[in-house]
Amino acid sequence: MQPETPFRPEQFLPPKKAVLRHVALITLACFILGPALGLLFFHDPRGRELSLSFSSLLVWGLACELIAAFLYVGWLIRRVRKAHQDHLAWERMRPYREDS
Repeated sequence: MQPETPFRPEQFLPPKKAVLRHVALITLACFILGPALGLLFFHDPRGRELSLSFSSLLVWGLACELIAAFLYVGWLIRRVRKAHQDHLAWERMRPYREDS
């Protein structure tokens, strides 16, 4: 049974403003938490003091950003898949509803 209305994934995604806001907040959080976690959990094996140079901030921030991007895309895929399943269930129940 094919649904009567076509499925468009963009109708289930958040608006562009919300996506941009999410990306900005994730980036800000990653460039704060990434270097902090890097300094906290990874120590220099030669016993030297680790510093917060621009390159270390950039590397740890981008590493954290990469992980966050994968998680965010996974969340978006999960959200669209769930909306698609709900859409198909709603279409299958159309003949049994009173308002159709």
